[in-house]
Amino acid sequence: AEREAALELAGALRNDPAPARLPLLLMIPLGQRGGSATDHDVGIDAYLSKPLRFAQLVERLGAALGGVVPAEESTARVPQSPPAAGARVLLAEDNPVNQKVALGMLKRLGCWVDIVADGREALRALESESYDLVLMDCQMPEMDGFEATTEIRRREAQGRRTPVVAMTAYTLQGDRDRCIAAGMDDYLTKPVGLDALRAVLRRWLSAPQDGPTAAAPEEARVPGEAESPTQFTRLPSLDPRVLDELRELLGAELDSVAALFLSDATARLKRLRAALETRDCKTFFEEGHTLKGSSANVGAVRLAAMCRELQRMGREEDLAGAPELVARVEWELAAVQKALRGELEHRET
Repeated sequence: AEREAALELAGALRNDPAPARLPLLLMIPLGQRGGSATDHDVGIDAYLSKPLRFAQLVERLGAALGGVVPAEESTARVPQSPPAAGARVLLAEDNPVNQKVALGMLKRLGCWVDIVADGREALRALESESYDLVLMDCQMPEMDGFEATTEIRRREAQGRRTPVVAMTAYTLQGDRDRCIAAGMDDYLTKPVGLDALRAVLRRWLSAPQDGPTAAAPEEARVPGEAESPTQFTRLPSLDPRVLDELRELLGAELDSVAALFLSDATARLKRLRAALETRDCKTFFEEGHTLKGSSANVGAVRLAAMCRELQRMGREEDLAGAPELVARVEWELAAVQKALRGELEHRET
């Protein structure tokens, strides 16, 4: 009804011979499409998605008025703001370490964030709140990201489409295709970097979209992720550059995130051992997958590479070499704990 009223007003303005032809910009909810036959008939020149973004407003006004707003004017009059300033984002992620890191990045980019731990919780959140974008982990308990997104799209039907961005540790083309088939709009490879997240938010929160335009899978920023098990020793236990990024992102909260990682990793290692004893390949895969992601997020690159191999063993249901590798993971976790404490203490002095 609101859009129909706006188009009726636009039509009346176009039919009034008194004023000169002025550019007409239609403000529409984020995710709603422009370019309909009715829009064309009444002479809509451009679209602005709500909530308004400074950069988008400057760009659309400049284009509608027949030229680009001069750089000195736009920078002088328009406050610099993050690409997603004020956007409401739903983060669906079950790992507490990944939650903390993603929350820090989203806050840095100006977002309001709600966090849920599985697909069912995401559906409940979307029933009660309106979000500008959903960041959806693909592998979650209870209901995974693929199933949750399929249900989101079914419920939306022909209504407003909320952008859903997949977060996954997988980088194969087939995995990307599965995301798109489920109704996801874009794709981020874990561990998610700040620049990649900024780019995807800018892509989906700055202008109306015509449908899924997922970017090609980016390379994960885990050094040595493709290394064979015999080459683990070539990798460092800890990448200090990742810690520097986290320190800048999280500030004093980094210490609590590191403690959370160590606690969570210890618990997951116990579950890995239990799954190995019972030959539960599904649980073995899931625990290896989750520990790999959180390890990468704190810069534990050797541990992440080892967990990638554990994940492969679980997926292929081949646990022949798993006992030896789990033992190595236990030793490596102890090394990471020592290295983390050393790095954090060094940066405090």
